[in-house]
Amino acid sequence: MKVFKITYEDGKVKRLESDEETFKVGRASSNNIVIRNEKVSREHGHFTVGGGMVTYFDRSKNGSLVNGEKVHNSGVHLKIGDVVELSGAKIEYKGDDMRAAEAPAAASLTAPIIAAVSFLIVLLGAAALIYFFGYAGKPKYDSLNCCKISNFQAGVITTDPMGKTTVFESPTIPRIPDTKFGVYFEYESKSEKPIKYHQEMLYPYLPENWESWITGEGIFQLFPSENRGVFSTTLPAEKTVFTRIVTLDSLYPVGTQTWKIYLDNELYKTVSFTVVAQELPPEEKKPEEEPKKPPVKKKKAPKVEEREIPPITPEGGTGAPPDGGTGTTPDSGTGTTPPDGSGTTTPGGGGTTDNSQNKNPLLRLLFPWMR
Repeated sequence: MKVFKITYEDGKVKRLESDEETFKVGRASSNNIVIRNEKVSREHGHFTVGGGMVTYFDRSKNGSLVNGEKVHNSGVHLKIGDVVELSGAKIEYKGDDMRAAEAPAAASLTAPIIAAVSFLIVLLGAAALIYFFGYAGKPKYDSLNCCKISNFQAGVITTDPMGKTTVFESPTIPRIPDTKFGVYFEYESKSEKPIKYHQEMLYPYLPENWESWITGEGIFQLFPSENRGVFSTTLPAEKTVFTRIVTLDSLYPVGTQTWKIYLDNELYKTVSFTVVAQELPPEEKKPEEEPKKPPVKKKKAPKVEEREIPPITPEGGTGAPPDGGTGTTPDSGTGTTPPDGSGTTTPGGGGTTDNSQNKNPLLRLLFPWMR
């Protein structure tokens, strides 16, 4: 049973004991560890227990801190005393619950028991010295016909900015985008010749749109009808390390798969993984902004041209028409001769006028227009 100590930001401390293989942490009440904080996702991450190891996987937008280092959408293998920090709480891994295994202290020890214990301590000390001087510092190799292999690891792989590779061994791998997992080992060629690396992968199924390809690292071939893939490359003869990394995406097959690793056609290791489907929480959609309306252009008022109006000439004179053009003045032309025939009148024209008719009151009464 694994024990965790949870310290909340308000000072409250809670002890969690769990024997489940997976338990979650987040803001939602359905999680095993509930943290009421707006910066914590509904399902922020989860702890996986398997093979005697505890691994924390972050699934949030803001990430988590493990011993002060940020972890985002990846897994970290926890040791006793490691602290996972989220907004509002700190979770410390305390290890296994040893209270049931604690035995009461012995009431007293007799002299023979003390002597036997002392003798065992001396023997163990001598054995430790022999081991240290005789075997310490010498790497343990798995000897093959082609080479010597040491420090083989398989699981989740992380690489720091300095290029150092760390492998967290775990039987389950969450299918979170950009999660990297694979194998890592050190090798040394016996014959100083390049080593053929051959890796056969047995999948539970293969998507239809998977295809074979050739990369700078090697050749990858797929056989969808057999749910099988093969990766092959050549390792240089120099003593160095080899890392085979696979990056997960949304098409990677979920389920248990087996990797068989051959070196110069000799089977070296068989490794099994279980890829577990993990869905990230949907991103919150931002409200769509209303499209901006184009500015309305104001129509300019037409310009009014100012013109000078020529003065109107009095009746009987000459002048230009109001539009400034040429034309005849009203009533232009030659007038008619009054009935008495005393004279001719040219209204508005250049003729002569008989003033005697205008002076005669009888004519003005009969012919009003003569007024």
